[in-house]
This record gives sequence, structure tokens and C-alpha cells, in this order.
Amino acid sequence: MGRGVRRGVRRNAPAALGTPLALGLGLATTLALVAGCAPQGSDNSDNSPTPKASSPATPKAKKAPAPSGRTPDGTLLVADFGADTVTFIDPDRGAFDSVRVGTAPYGLVVGDDGRAWIATAEGVAVVDTGERERVARIPYTTDGIGDATYGEYRGGGMGIALAPDGRHVYVGVNRPGGNGTVEAIDTRTLKVAGVAEVGRRPFDVDVSRDGREVYATDHDSFDVTVVAAGSLRTRRIEVAPYGTEGGLGSWLKPHYAAVRPSDGKLLLPFEGERLVVLDPKTGRSRIEKMTANTHQHGATITPDGTLLAVGTGPIDPAQDEGPSLTVRDPKGREKVIPLDGPHEDVTVSRDLHTAYVTGGFTRDGYWNGITVVDLDSGKTRRLAAGERPLGIAVLRRAAGLRAPSAVPGWLPPGREFRCPLTPRPPPGARVRRPVPADPKTRRLSLMPYNQPYDQPYNQHCSRASELPTTTVQLNHTAVYASDRQLSAEFLAVILGLEVGAPVGPFLPVDLGNGVTLDYYEKRDEPIQSQHYAFLVPDAQFDAMIARLEAVGVTYYADPGHTEPGRTNGFFGGRGAYFDDPDGHNMEILTRPYVRP
Repeated sequence: MGRGVRRGVRRNAPAALGTPLALGLGLATTLALVAGCAPQGSDNSDNSPTPKASSPATPKAKKAPAPSGRTPDGTLLVADFGADTVTFIDPDRGAFDSVRVGTAPYGLVVGDDGRAWIATAEGVAVVDTGERERVARIPYTTDGIGDATYGEYRGGGMGIALAPDGRHVYVGVNRPGGNGTVEAIDTRTLKVAGVAEVGRRPFDVDVSRDGREVYATDHDSFDVTVVAAGSLRTRRIEVAPYGTEGGLGSWLKPHYAAVRPSDGKLLLPFEGERLVVLDPKTGRSRIEKMTANTHQHGATITPDGTLLAVGTGPIDPAQDEGPSLTVRDPKGREKVIPLDGPHEDVTVSRDLHTAYVTGGFTRDGYWNGITVVDLDSGKTRRLAAGERPLGIAVLRRAAGLRAPSAVPGWLPPGREFRCPLTPRPPPGARVRRPVPADPKTRRLSLMPYNQPYDQPYNQHCSRASELPTTTVQLNHTAVYASDRQLSAEFLAVILGLEVGAPVGPFLPVDLGNGVTLDYYEKRDEPIQSQHYAFLVPDAQFDAMIARLEAVGVTYYADPGHTEPGRTNGFFGGRGAYFDDPDGHNMEILTRPYVRP
């Protein structure tokens, strides 16, 4: 489609959207094979079985040394749309391993158990990311998807998402020449549990915060299909801020969406000019201004509501801007970071400082690698990896937590935790601390100060008590953990606290009220689940829930964990339960229990 047509459409574009869609575009089925971002007649349709990168600037990938043991924390996983693999990438050194999953993998998602779910042409592949091996591939039940092949218009899986409770995966399945489907896969039985009809080419799939609705972004039918997770009933909402002129040959169609944490609305970027904010409950939308002025594809959002949108490049180079990454804060302020060449999808590191943008791109111009973006300085660097990588996720280590987007509040490496209420002794002063009574077994026991543990004061932290001695107060308790660093950091992140420096075998998390949780590694026998309840400020409760969602940990309204994705209203407050990495049943509540 020419730029003049595009501008003509924009002059007549509505100021608000949102009519429920009973869409019949009335176009011939044969147009489906020229439907993508490219207009009809373009030579950009790529269905060759051996796709090749077309960017001459692509650096040649060199395989990095593979880590010993399980996959390290912070590893990137990308779907190789130009091959039949997923690639594991060290963000500093490059790709170090790959696993065959199926033809032309598109989207991927990683659960809190460490399993990755990858949408390929043949079915959904399941990969154990810790061991780096494929454990299953679940064939689609949708008919009419054709033979497994490569290219933008191939049949099979596209967008994919995981329910908050981890029990179902939802994959958008493209049926060339017709409407697509969303298949719901039971993550325990590894079977398709149900199918819902959606619009054409479901580029992206998202799930609501409570897990009750699934959203398929239907690229070629200008709409979003809302799927009820329980019944799989559907309703479609038109999303066409430039209108539907041009039909399947139009460039101006929805690609990816992100669910805003604060209110559950969908954010869909268009052309670096318009952001559609869609309320899936009412079907109504509003349009906000964007500034990148470039064709946009991938999108993700952080727990605080910062949107990142990938600009793939211009439709008309004479008038549009080049590829970019838009970083848009919750108030609508944008930072546009230029990129070298087209890109497709994006994810963010857990500390919010780095974005990883895949160079695959669904059309020509892609390259075999990712761009690493420093979100503070705007500096970028290319990292050769993968084969036309599209979907991307950041992995967490084997304990089962992931970070697909950033988690605020994480203690940066090397940062010193200081106790503000503790007077600092003279320089060089040394203190005594307890150690386990039996260092050989590391078994926890009551520990008198009968063994010295001397170290410089600035390597540990203790809080001086300011409580009256006439009362009895809990001062500290030990928490068993298989990995004290992981468990302590997990709780500190969720509650917005900090991890203290090690004190002998203990790693403390100071709750700020004179009580410390001292994490102690226990590896010689199974860890028995305990219950810990934290009274938290009501103003911080939503942020804690958002952090749980960000790391893929399911929360529940009840202590028995039968009501996933919901909070309770006990005693007029709000509360939720969740498991830590070792299965301890954690509770956050804003009102204390009323006791007789």
C-alpha cells in the first residue's frame, strides 16, 4: 500500500473505536497468501523452506562456551523462526546451545516450573529449560493448517500465552485462507483441552490478570477476539484506528498487544503514531498519541506499566522514521531509541535496565541476532544469535521462577545493605556471631555464642533494638531454603525489601519492624513447608501482586490454594497467598486478623 493511501485513511480515521465486530471483509480467500504487513503484489512473501537473512550487516554468530550443569539465571531463550530450534543465549557472550522443537517456531512462553512452550508449525513444543531438552510436542487439532513450512504466512502456531495459575497454555493457530483458532492446552496432561474460533492470523495471544479471559490479536481481520477461558465462548472487537481500507493488503493492522497491569486494558501500538487503549470488558477504546512514526510490531509491558514497542522500520522511507524501540512510561512520556535494521519482539531484564530485541522480523530485512538495549543510556549493541529469532524470554534458574519482564526492587549485585538504626563501631572493630553447632551436618539448632565468627563490621548487618525490654517481641526466625540466595531475593523482591549481607550461614531479610528472617540452606533432607504471614501497607498491596505476576508466580485467595489469580477481603482488608521457591506458604494481608 502506498503512502498516499495510508495518509488518506488517516484523515478519515475515527477518534474512538470499539464496536463489537461481526466482521465480513468480503475478500477472496486467495488474498490470504498476500495478507501480511506487505501489500498485495509484494515480493516479500517468504514461504521458502530454507529462509536466509537478507541483512548484510548481520554479524556471524560464534558459539559461546556452554555452561556446566543447568541453564544459568538470566539466560535468554529465542524462537528460531528461520529454522526448527530454540536457542539459549548468554546476553554477554552469545548463543551457547539450541534444541530442536519443530518447523518455524514463532512465539514462546516460559512457566514458573521452567518449562518453555513454543508455537511451531506442527504443534506446541515443550522444553525443559533447565536441562535444555525437548520433552514433548503437542499436535494441533485445528484442521486446514496445511503442511509444515516456513515464512510469514505458514499455517500453525503464532502467539502463545500461559494462564496465571500455569494450568493452561493458549496458542493462536493460523489457518491459511481463513479464520484462525486459539487452542487451550492442559499443562498437566499435555493434551488440547478445547478450541475457540478467532479471527485471521492470531499474531499475539495474551491472558487477563485473573486468568478468566484470553485475548487473540487477529492481524488480518483488524480485531481482537476475547475468549472466555472457562467456556471458550468468543466475542470480537474491531481495532482499526486507520479504518479497514485495503483489507488484507493493508499495512495498518494490529500486531501485538500488552495487558496493562493497573486496569487490565489492552495496549496496541500502531505505526508509532497511535496507541489504542482497549477495554475488553466494554469493547470501547480510545486513542493516545505516539511519536516514533514507524511501523510497529512486538510489545511488552513492565509491572509498573511501562510499555515497550518495537518499530520495524518505515512503510515509506521518504516520510517515515527508521527502526526503533519506544519506551513509554505510564504517564505517556516516550523515549525513542533508534535500532539498526528491522526487529520483531522484545523482553526486559528483571532489573528494568536492559531490553532484548529480536532481529527476526516476519518479513524481509531480518537478521540473525538480538539487539541489547541499555534503557538508561539508550546505547545498543548487536549480538549474533539464533536463526531469524522472533519470540524471546528471560529465564530464571532451576528453582522455577522466570522474569519475562522486569521486576522492580531487586537488589543490584554489589550493592551494600546498611542498617540505619545501628550505630557504626570504630574502624576495624570486630564482632562475634553464632555459627551452627555442628558444621559438618549444617543442621540448624539452638546456638549459644560458643564459637567465634569474626569478620569486619561492614560485611554484615544487624539492627539495634529500640523496643522496651518489658515486652516480649519476636526478633528473628530461621527459614529453611534449598538456595538461600534465591529464596531471600524472591521474598525481598515481592515485598519491596532488601537482602542483607550474609551473617555466617544465614542470609537475612529485614522486615523493618525489628524482625529478621534468616535464610539457612538445608540440603541434607526435604524442606517442610511452613506458613509466614506479612502485614503490609494497603498502598503497596497492588505492587506486590504485580511483582508476583511479573515473575510468573500464582497467587490465591485462600490458604488451600484453590482460588488462583484472586485476592480475599478478610476482615475488611485484602490478602493473598503464594508459594516461595521451596514451597513455604506465604501470605500478605492489609488488615490483621481479628482474634477473640
